[in-house]
Order: sequence, then C-alpha cells, then structure tokens
Amino acid sequence: MLSKKENICKLYHHEMPEFLPIMGQGIINNVPVNGFMERAVGGKDGYDWFGVHWIWKPGDPAPMPGPYFMMEDISR
Repeated sequence: MLSKKENICKLYHHEMPEFLPIMGQGIINNVPVNGFMERAVGGKDGYDWFGVHWIWKPGDPAPMPGPYFMMEDISR
C-alpha cells in the first residue's frame, strides 16, 4: 500500500492512484485555493496581481473592476 504522499504524487503524474486522495493530505500546500490577491488588498481601491484596478464605493457590497479591466496583452 502506498503512503498518502506517494499516492497523491501518482495522481499529479497522471498515473492511477491506489485510492482517491483527499486534497491537502500527503502534501504541504502553501498556495491558497481561492487565489491570492485576486482583488485589491483590504477590499478597497487598488490593483490585483493581474494589474486590474478595483474600485470600491461606500454602499457597494464589494469592489468592482474599474472601467478598463480588459487585458490587452497577457504576455506582460
């Protein structure tokens, strides 16, 4: 029987694992699942990690992308 780490490594190498791994077990995952800085820090005005400017107005339930949020060149 494989250890949890060996089993999840098989999955990551597109091999058939011995059992269905429980995500987060057998590995150390330091990357947030829901994204990191997907919006401006603090939930206010600012830029996310893609360079999109988020605008927060008092009374709005959440920040919204600014008027020019479409990326023109993804290589930058």
